[in-house]
Amino acid sequence: MKQIFILFLLIIASSCRTYIDDEKHFLIDNQTIKINRFKNYNELNYHSKIGASADKDFYYPQHFNIHLPKKIKNWSASDKANFIEYDNNRLIVVDAGYINKNIKITTWKSIDDNNKINHYIESYYSLRKKNFNPDKKIKPSNKIKLYTDGKVYILFYKIENTDLYNFEKIVNSFEYID
Repeated sequence: MKQIFILFLLIIASSCRTYIDDEKHFLIDNQTIKINRFKNYNELNYHSKIGASADKDFYYPQHFNIHLPKKIKNWSASDKANFIEYDNNRLIVVDAGYINKNIKITTWKSIDDNNKINHYIESYYSLRKKNFNPDKKIKPSNKIKLYTDGKVYILFYKIENTDLYNFEKIVNSFEYID
């Protein structure tokens, strides 16, 4: 009886943590976004045809590919930003903006822009119907990093110090698609 109870607890514990990128679950694949599974990473392919207009001008979202870590818990989008959620409330936000061929892309750099960071986090919490407290301190072992190449913004929220190298590799995997 004790062995059956332990087996039951193990089954429940293992079923509690599900990821949308494991082999048992269907990945996102629609006209806007596709997440491809690879052995060591996932690849997000964003190709939206929904644009915006102002007066007689039309603006179309920038299409892109980016590599992402495994164990994605959730994905959502708001406006032009893609929110990819992981365990322990870790979050990657990719905002590629609109296509603008007049902007010359340079190299990736880390920037400190608390207004932009708070905007993305507030948008995410609003999507998830949670309350956001920008004054709440995060653990010292976690970091918030915002990268830009002058056009695209990639935010890593609550990443662990040990993950910094992998997340910087993610930034460098970003690829524009025409």
